[in-house]
Amino acid sequence: MPLNRRSYFGAGDGLADTGTGTAGDEAAGQGAAIGAPPGRKRGNGNRIAAKASGLRRRHGGSALLLAAFLAIPLWLLGDNLADSGSAVTLPSSVSLAAPTDNYFGSPVQVYPAGPDVDFCVVFEFLGVNEATSYVNLGILIGITSSGLRAIDKQRPLPTDGELVFASESGLSAFSVPFPLRPLTARPVTCASMLNPPVLEREAPYRIIQQVFALSTPQSFPNDWYELNDKISVAAAGFVRPASLILTSRDAGFAVTANRFTRADKPLWGSRISIIATRHLVVVYYTYFIALMPATLLIGIFWLIYEQRKSVPGGKLPGRWLPSATDIAFGVAATMVAILPLRAVLVPSSLPAPTRLDVLFGVQVALLVALSIIWIRKTAGWEQAPDPGPGDQLSSVDSAETAGHE
Repeated sequence: MPLNRRSYFGAGDGLADTGTGTAGDEAAGQGAAIGAPPGRKRGNGNRIAAKASGLRRRHGGSALLLAAFLAIPLWLLGDNLADSGSAVTLPSSVSLAAPTDNYFGSPVQVYPAGPDVDFCVVFEFLGVNEATSYVNLGILIGITSSGLRAIDKQRPLPTDGELVFASESGLSAFSVPFPLRPLTARPVTCASMLNPPVLEREAPYRIIQQVFALSTPQSFPNDWYELNDKISVAAAGFVRPASLILTSRDAGFAVTANRFTRADKPLWGSRISIIATRHLVVVYYTYFIALMPATLLIGIFWLIYEQRKSVPGGKLPGRWLPSATDIAFGVAATMVAILPLRAVLVPSSLPAPTRLDVLFGVQVALLVALSIIWIRKTAGWEQAPDPGPGDQLSSVDSAETAGHE
């Protein structure tokens, strides 16, 4: 194109007049920027306000969607936490030793013996029936020399005795009869019954009894079972002083008992307080495994989101973004994986729904809500073209090139 004589020789004036040179273009652009009418600025402001309003609407819609999906599961979880509470704290507690080699743990004397003790009673914690909240106790009874002398003074000689349970939790009392003749034939000492092998071999009489306990099975794996009773041994029409010993044979529960002194003796009989809870390792393991499906899926979403922030322009190749079908299959697979997890982690004897069931429900609701929100958000994301077969650039380089162009 031929040069304009005036624009060539009249440098500044020609460029300003004709606007065909580079300096003229810059001056025209600066003049347009400086002398832009107020209406144009207002237009930019309107666009920014409209964009902010759109963001508020999208975030507000996401919050409403989360609230709609999580309202009922979170309400059930809060109700479970409020109703279950925690086990009472025993003022003078002692932990029963766990069983070893499929045998009883070391016995613990929870109500002391004395020179005037007539009977030694050992309670073996055999386990809990979570469906009925009954504690299975093995009861070993032995009579001491002091008790034998007291019985021999009675005429006629009594033939039976009774072990009376009186609940301190408002439950009705009941008694367990036992014969006296096998006991009087072989008196024992309470010290000898603190030795597990001797306990099994020399206990004159043994029975198994189910005792109802206060419990919170719906709070599994934080469930607990509390037995709080007054125990008395009656023979020959009188309540006889007795020493109480506890031991455990259930490795699935951590058993804690209250150790009483002779000053704590009630008006009649003795007292026994037992609390059984899950081992902390079992509790942590249960929650850890239960949260793994949701953690995996949320981690994948978060990884894609972080990758998008690290790419200039925020444009990821289309193949990096999961489609709505991929997300639906991922959530469905997670929901299907929860079912066998529930069967493995939650004992079948527990009444449903437990705390773990509610937690599974919260996970499912959260995953479905997040999936819908993710699809809504990614639908508006700009995508970079996928690199072709012959393209030697990496995916990130292709995205950067597309962003610069």
